[in-house]
Amino acid sequence: MSEQGIQTMRETHQRFIQATEANLPSMNYIPGSRGLVSSAGGDYFPLLVISLRVVRRTGCKLPMEVFLASEREWKSHICELVLPRLNARYIILSTFLGNSADPLTRFQYKSLSMLFSSFEELLFTDADCWPVRDPNEVFDSEPFLSRHLVTFPDYWASSISKIYYDITAQAIPRLSERQSTESGQIFLSKKRHERSLLLSTYYNYFGPKYYYPIFSQGAPGEGDKDTFLAAASVLSQTYYTVWQGVRSIGHLE
Repeated sequence: MSEQGIQTMRETHQRFIQATEANLPSMNYIPGSRGLVSSAGGDYFPLLVISLRVVRRTGCKLPMEVFLASEREWKSHICELVLPRLNARYIILSTFLGNSADPLTRFQYKSLSMLFSSFEELLFTDADCWPVRDPNEVFDSEPFLSRHLVTFPDYWASSISKIYYDITAQAIPRLSERQSTESGQIFLSKKRHERSLLLSTYYNYFGPKYYYPIFSQGAPGEGDKDTFLAAASVLSQTYYTVWQGVRSIGHLE
Protein backbone atom coordinates (compact mmCIF):
# COMPACT_ATOMS: atom_id res chain seq x y z
CA MET A 1 0.00 0.00 0.00
CA SER A 2 1.28 3.45 -0.88
CA GLU A 3 2.02 6.06 1.75
CA GLN A 4 -0.80 8.17 0.32
CA GLY A 5 -3.20 5.25 0.73
CA ILE A 6 -2.11 4.75 4.34
CA GLN A 7 -2.56 8.46 5.03
CA THR A 8 -6.07 8.41 3.56
CA MET A 9 -7.04 5.43 5.73
CA ARG A 10 -5.48 7.12 8.77
CA GLU A 11 -7.56 10.26 8.23
CA THR A 12 -10.85 8.44 7.62
CA HIS A 13 -10.23 6.18 10.62
CA GLN A 14 -9.62 9.19 12.85
CA ARG A 15 -12.71 10.98 11.56
CA PHE A 16 -14.84 7.93 12.34
CA ILE A 17 -13.52 7.76 15.91
CA GLN A 18 -14.07 11.49 16.39
CA ALA A 19 -17.62 11.16 15.06
CA THR A 20 -18.46 8.47 17.63
CA GLU A 21 -16.94 10.61 20.38
CA ALA A 22 -18.92 13.69 19.39
CA ASN A 23 -22.25 12.01 18.66
CA LEU A 24 -22.46 8.38 19.74
CA PRO A 25 -25.47 6.74 18.06
CA SER A 26 -28.04 5.19 20.36
CA MET A 27 -27.57 1.43 20.57
CA ASN A 28 -30.47 -0.87 19.77
CA TYR A 29 -30.92 -3.05 22.85
CA ILE A 30 -33.34 -3.69 25.69
CA PRO A 31 -31.70 -2.62 28.99
CA GLY A 32 -30.95 -5.56 31.25
CA SER A 33 -31.53 -8.14 28.52
CA ARG A 34 -29.28 -11.08 27.79
CA GLY A 35 -29.29 -13.62 24.98
CA LEU A 36 -27.63 -15.60 22.24
CA VAL A 37 -26.98 -14.26 18.74
CA SER A 38 -26.02 -16.04 15.54
CA SER A 39 -26.18 -15.60 11.80
CA ALA A 40 -27.21 -18.43 9.52
CA GLY A 41 -28.85 -19.35 6.27
CA GLY A 42 -28.51 -21.86 3.49
CA ASP A 43 -26.38 -24.88 4.41
CA TYR A 44 -25.72 -23.45 7.89
CA PHE A 45 -29.35 -23.70 9.04
CA PRO A 46 -29.19 -27.39 10.04
CA LEU A 47 -25.93 -26.76 11.90
CA LEU A 48 -27.52 -23.87 13.77
CA VAL A 49 -30.44 -26.02 14.88
CA ILE A 50 -28.05 -28.69 16.19
CA SER A 51 -25.98 -26.02 17.98
CA LEU A 52 -29.09 -24.57 19.60
CA ARG A 53 -30.27 -28.01 20.73
CA VAL A 54 -26.83 -28.65 22.25
CA VAL A 55 -26.87 -25.38 24.21
CA ARG A 56 -30.39 -26.15 25.46
CA ARG A 57 -29.08 -29.44 26.86
CA THR A 58 -26.74 -27.42 29.12
CA GLY A 59 -29.81 -25.96 30.84
CA CYS A 60 -29.46 -22.58 29.14
CA LYS A 61 -32.84 -20.96 28.51
CA LEU A 62 -31.57 -17.66 27.08
CA PRO A 63 -33.46 -16.49 23.99
CA MET A 64 -31.67 -16.51 20.65
CA GLU A 65 -31.82 -14.09 17.72
CA VAL A 66 -30.86 -15.61 14.37
CA PHE A 67 -29.93 -13.07 11.71
CA LEU A 68 -30.53 -13.85 8.05
CA ALA A 69 -28.95 -11.80 5.28
CA SER A 70 -32.21 -11.41 3.35
CA GLU A 71 -35.61 -12.97 2.79
CA ARG A 72 -33.99 -15.38 0.32
CA GLU A 73 -32.44 -17.16 3.33
CA TRP A 74 -35.83 -17.65 5.00
CA LYS A 75 -36.98 -21.26 5.42
CA SER A 76 -40.58 -21.60 6.56
CA HIS A 77 -40.26 -24.86 8.52
CA ILE A 78 -37.17 -23.79 10.47
CA CYS A 79 -38.13 -20.14 10.97
CA GLU A 80 -41.79 -20.61 11.83
CA LEU A 81 -41.79 -23.98 13.62
CA VAL A 82 -38.35 -25.11 14.78
CA LEU A 83 -36.85 -21.84 16.06
CA PRO A 84 -39.84 -20.75 18.22
CA ARG A 85 -39.87 -24.16 19.94
CA LEU A 86 -36.24 -23.54 20.92
CA ASN A 87 -36.93 -19.99 22.19
CA ALA A 88 -35.35 -18.43 19.11
CA ARG A 89 -36.54 -16.03 16.46
CA TYR A 90 -35.23 -14.90 13.10
CA ILE A 91 -34.39 -11.33 12.06
CA ILE A 92 -33.70 -10.29 8.47
CA LEU A 93 -30.73 -7.93 8.19
CA SER A 94 -31.86 -6.35 4.94
CA THR A 95 -34.77 -4.72 6.80
CA PHE A 96 -32.17 -2.61 8.64
CA LEU A 97 -29.79 -2.06 5.75
CA GLY A 98 -32.22 -1.40 2.92
CA ASN A 99 -31.80 -2.35 -0.70
CA SER A 100 -29.21 0.32 -1.48
CA ALA A 101 -26.49 -1.20 0.69
CA ASP A 102 -23.47 -2.77 -0.99
CA PRO A 103 -23.60 -6.59 -1.17
CA LEU A 104 -22.16 -8.11 1.99
CA THR A 105 -19.96 -11.15 2.47
CA ARG A 106 -20.57 -13.72 5.20
CA PHE A 107 -17.83 -12.32 7.42
CA GLN A 108 -19.58 -8.95 7.57
CA TYR A 109 -22.80 -10.37 9.03
CA LYS A 110 -21.35 -11.00 12.49
CA SER A 111 -20.72 -7.43 13.63
CA LEU A 112 -24.00 -6.29 12.07
CA SER A 113 -25.91 -9.04 13.88
CA MET A 114 -24.38 -7.95 17.17
CA LEU A 115 -25.05 -4.30 16.36
CA PHE A 116 -28.75 -4.85 15.60
CA SER A 117 -29.42 -7.43 18.32
CA SER A 118 -31.92 -6.41 20.99
CA PHE A 119 -29.78 -7.87 23.80
CA GLU A 120 -27.64 -5.73 26.09
CA GLU A 121 -25.39 -8.68 26.95
CA LEU A 122 -24.88 -11.29 24.28
CA LEU A 123 -22.97 -14.35 23.24
CA PHE A 124 -22.42 -14.48 19.51
CA THR A 125 -21.73 -17.95 18.17
CA ASP A 126 -21.16 -19.21 14.67
CA ALA A 127 -23.80 -21.63 13.44
CA ASP A 128 -21.32 -24.51 13.79
CA CYS A 129 -20.22 -23.61 17.34
CA TRP A 130 -21.51 -26.00 20.01
CA PRO A 131 -21.38 -24.64 23.59
CA VAL A 132 -21.07 -27.50 26.08
CA ARG A 133 -21.54 -25.32 29.20
CA ASP A 134 -24.32 -22.90 30.07
CA PRO A 135 -23.19 -19.44 28.81
CA ASN A 136 -24.73 -17.85 31.92
CA GLU A 137 -21.71 -19.14 33.83
CA VAL A 138 -19.53 -16.72 31.87
CA PHE A 139 -21.96 -13.80 32.01
CA ASP A 140 -22.24 -14.08 35.80
CA SER A 141 -18.53 -14.32 36.63
CA GLU A 142 -15.12 -12.83 36.02
CA PRO A 143 -13.61 -11.82 33.69
CA PHE A 144 -16.84 -10.80 31.93
CA LEU A 145 -18.15 -8.80 34.91
CA SER A 146 -15.18 -6.43 34.80
CA ARG A 147 -13.99 -6.65 31.17
CA HIS A 148 -17.36 -6.89 29.35
CA LEU A 149 -15.73 -8.45 26.27
CA VAL A 150 -14.36 -11.99 26.26
CA THR A 151 -12.82 -13.66 23.22
CA PHE A 152 -11.12 -16.96 22.49
CA PRO A 153 -7.85 -17.68 20.66
CA ASP A 154 -7.45 -19.21 17.22
CA TYR A 155 -4.75 -21.67 16.17
CA TRP A 156 -2.48 -19.04 14.70
CA ALA A 157 -0.40 -16.15 15.95
CA SER A 158 -1.59 -12.65 15.11
CA SER A 159 -0.85 -11.68 11.52
CA ILE A 160 -1.89 -8.01 11.70
CA SER A 161 0.28 -5.86 9.45
CA LYS A 162 2.28 -2.92 10.77
CA ILE A 163 0.21 -0.85 8.34
CA TYR A 164 -2.74 -1.15 10.74
CA TYR A 165 -0.66 0.27 13.58
CA ASP A 166 0.46 3.08 11.29
CA ILE A 167 -3.17 3.85 10.49
CA THR A 168 -4.22 3.85 14.16
CA ALA A 169 -1.04 5.46 15.57
CA GLN A 170 -0.36 2.56 17.93
CA ALA A 171 2.88 0.91 18.94
CA ILE A 172 3.38 -2.49 17.33
CA PRO A 173 2.78 -5.15 20.01
CA ARG A 174 5.00 -8.16 20.54
CA LEU A 175 4.04 -11.12 18.37
CA SER A 176 3.68 -13.23 21.52
CA GLU A 177 1.27 -10.77 23.17
CA ARG A 178 -1.83 -12.57 21.94
CA GLN A 179 -3.02 -15.12 19.43
CA SER A 180 -5.24 -14.39 16.50
CA THR A 181 -8.89 -14.39 17.60
CA GLU A 182 -11.35 -17.18 16.89
CA SER A 183 -14.46 -15.06 16.45
CA GLY A 184 -16.89 -17.97 16.35
CA GLN A 185 -17.76 -17.17 19.97
CA ILE A 186 -17.71 -13.71 21.54
CA PHE A 187 -19.19 -12.52 24.84
CA LEU A 188 -20.03 -8.81 24.68
CA SER A 189 -21.78 -6.10 26.68
CA LYS A 190 -23.22 -3.58 24.22
CA LYS A 191 -23.74 -1.08 27.03
CA ARG A 192 -20.02 -1.12 27.87
CA HIS A 193 -18.66 -1.60 24.36
CA GLU A 194 -20.81 0.64 22.21
CA ARG A 195 -17.90 2.43 20.56
CA SER A 196 -15.77 -0.65 19.99
CA LEU A 197 -18.73 -2.47 18.42
CA LEU A 198 -19.27 0.48 16.08
CA LEU A 199 -15.57 0.56 15.19
CA SER A 200 -15.45 -3.18 14.56
CA THR A 201 -18.47 -2.75 12.28
CA TYR A 202 -16.52 -0.03 10.45
CA TYR A 203 -13.60 -2.45 10.02
CA ASN A 204 -15.92 -5.14 8.72
CA TYR A 205 -17.84 -2.85 6.37
CA PHE A 206 -14.57 -1.92 4.70
CA GLY A 207 -13.09 -5.33 5.40
CA PRO A 208 -12.98 -7.16 2.06
CA LYS A 209 -11.19 -4.36 0.22
CA TYR A 210 -9.07 -2.91 3.01
CA TYR A 211 -8.99 -4.21 6.57
CA TYR A 212 -9.23 -7.98 6.06
CA PRO A 213 -6.04 -8.11 3.94
CA ILE A 214 -4.29 -5.79 6.42
CA PHE A 215 -5.28 -7.98 9.35
CA SER A 216 -4.49 -11.35 7.75
CA GLN A 217 -1.76 -10.67 5.15
CA GLY A 218 -2.81 -13.90 3.45
CA ALA A 219 -2.71 -15.99 6.64
CA PRO A 220 -5.38 -18.67 7.26
CA GLY A 221 -8.82 -17.51 8.31
CA GLU A 222 -8.99 -14.10 6.65
CA GLY A 223 -12.13 -12.28 7.73
CA ASP A 224 -13.66 -10.61 10.77
CA LYS A 225 -11.72 -12.50 13.44
CA ASP A 226 -9.33 -9.77 14.65
CA THR A 227 -11.63 -6.78 14.16
CA PHE A 228 -13.24 -6.95 17.60
CA LEU A 229 -10.12 -6.90 19.77
CA ALA A 230 -8.47 -4.41 17.43
CA ALA A 231 -11.37 -2.00 17.93
CA ALA A 232 -11.38 -2.39 21.71
CA SER A 233 -7.61 -1.97 21.85
CA VAL A 234 -7.43 1.21 19.79
CA LEU A 235 -10.19 2.75 21.94
CA SER A 236 -8.48 1.63 25.19
CA GLN A 237 -11.55 -0.35 26.24
CA THR A 238 -11.35 -3.39 28.49
CA TYR A 239 -11.35 -6.93 27.15
CA TYR A 240 -10.18 -10.40 28.10
CA THR A 241 -8.63 -12.97 25.82
CA VAL A 242 -8.78 -16.55 27.07
CA TRP A 243 -5.17 -17.63 27.66
CA GLN A 244 -5.73 -21.36 27.16
CA GLY A 245 -4.74 -22.29 23.62
CA VAL A 246 -7.15 -24.04 21.29
CA ARG A 247 -6.78 -27.81 21.05
CA SER A 248 -8.12 -30.30 18.53
CA ILE A 249 -10.12 -33.35 19.55
CA GLY A 250 -9.79 -35.10 16.20
CA HIS A 251 -9.29 -34.58 12.50
CA LEU A 252 -11.20 -35.03 9.27
CA GLU A 253 -9.50 -36.68 6.34
